[in-house]
Amino acid sequence: MEASRRILVDRTTIRLDGRPFFTFGPQLLLTPPERIKAAIGEIAAAGFTTVGSPPCSPGSLHLIRAVFDAADEAGIMVVLTGDPRLPEHGRYLADEFRHRSSLHSYMLSPRTNTKDALTDFQRERDSIIASDLFHPVSAPCAASQIEAAWLRSQDVYTIIPEEMPTRAATAPRFCQQPGPAVRALTRDENIPQRPVIVPGLRVSVSDTERAAGIFADDPWVSRLSPRALDWFPFLANFATMPRKDLLAPDPEMLRLQVYDALASGARGVLLDFYEAMGGPMPYSGRDRFCEASILAQEIGLLNDFFAEGRAEPILIETGHPRLDASVIRHGLDYLIVLRMNGYEEDYFVDEAFMHRTGIDIMLAGDDAWKAWRLDFPAAEALEIQRDRAGAARFLAGPLELTGLVLLSTGSQRAQEYAAAMQRRLPVVARMAVEQLEVRFAKLLLIEGELSTARVGLNNEDRLRTVQKNLETARSLMRDGDNAGAFVKARQALRFSRQIVKYQMAKALATPISGASPLRGLLRGSYYTLPQFYREGASEPGAAFIDLT
Repeated sequence: MEASRRILVDRTTIRLDGRPFFTFGPQLLLTPPERIKAAIGEIAAAGFTTVGSPPCSPGSLHLIRAVFDAADEAGIMVVLTGDPRLPEHGRYLADEFRHRSSLHSYMLSPRTNTKDALTDFQRERDSIIASDLFHPVSAPCAASQIEAAWLRSQDVYTIIPEEMPTRAATAPRFCQQPGPAVRALTRDENIPQRPVIVPGLRVSVSDTERAAGIFADDPWVSRLSPRALDWFPFLANFATMPRKDLLAPDPEMLRLQVYDALASGARGVLLDFYEAMGGPMPYSGRDRFCEASILAQEIGLLNDFFAEGRAEPILIETGHPRLDASVIRHGLDYLIVLRMNGYEEDYFVDEAFMHRTGIDIMLAGDDAWKAWRLDFPAAEALEIQRDRAGAARFLAGPLELTGLVLLSTGSQRAQEYAAAMQRRLPVVARMAVEQLEVRFAKLLLIEGELSTARVGLNNEDRLRTVQKNLETARSLMRDGDNAGAFVKARQALRFSRQIVKYQMAKALATPISGASPLRGLLRGSYYTLPQFYREGASEPGAAFIDLT
């Protein structure tokens, strides 16, 4: 019989069969049983390593078994989630699933935020440990559970990102604004070292954004059973507040959130829920699924760095106030993680593209360092110079939101990454083209609504440019030029942001008559601009500052 796969928590690293393992994937919740196998097959094919299970209870064991069967077949791991609505919801998990080769860990969500929550968690954790000593147990820790006793009780730290006062409310921001969880992990010597996983990184919308609503009911959600409301209160009444995943966070913000977690030393990321990334166009979060799958390929390529690399407090200067950089070391090599900073609102008006990326980094020793950009579609060698102060200086090249630079004294590892990049390129190119298709469908919908109402800017020429580039990217992919298709799709996607930029510039310069929180919310998202104008905003020509 084939041996079970072995999960081991080695201080701050999770290992699978002895190899460092980065936990990355979406959580299942509302996927109907007949779609479980297909959904997990798609998740695995996109490059994700992990899937979070639906809440497990005695009444859902048949569904959870189907999840494990599909995961076994697809070769990915399952984070088994307990049902927080039930008393002692952890006691039967190990008895049912401890022998499954695809079991990653147990995650027990606290039922309450009261003083008894820790006691309840410890009792249920002990019930699991009594039957299974070999799989880690954790509980998602929000601000109310961050204390030494909670952290000492867990094998893996699953830290819920702090909320920020922006529409991108779930950006982890571990580095820039460390929360109590991270301070406890780094300053309390009595807390054991554990790998950190960020669970529930949002790919859907907030309650307030959802309440605004736009257009017709989402057909992907309207077919769900009303029982789904038990799990998602923010789905509310389908008749009045249907799911609208046209709203933020956009794929660009999702990328920044994931990179912020990577740069902060997270060993895993679980996205909010897979169902928020499905649906027919244009009512679809599929563009976020495509971006997340490209991220999965990047993380998989550099798995060793992200799964067990050590963050190094090395002095580094990026040459631009909007560009952050962190250094991760693995063995003798360094990985520089570059990412733009700022709030989501900035990126609606910004190009999110930089040419000024002069990097200065202080590296010890007189080694002849070499540098490579490791972004798809191909690795690119960079020229390094040493200044009089001993800093290594190089140009990282144009940067769109994020970037990765490998520093090494040899070339073998870079060559291995370049070869692996070529193997992953067909999936990456397909996802980039598909993401552009979804984005273009959304643009056509919004621009059509604005045109019908005779408001907003005329973006017809820009839309034709995006459509032409989309057709070119499709043609390149059909001809087998995956690198060309990826580059063309990402260029067109970046250009499509200009359409958003111009429309947002006009809307933000349009005065609002009276104090209207709802009107202000509608003006804050490109996808709600048609409703913003329909609500009666005045639009004198003098109020529009032309930023084009």
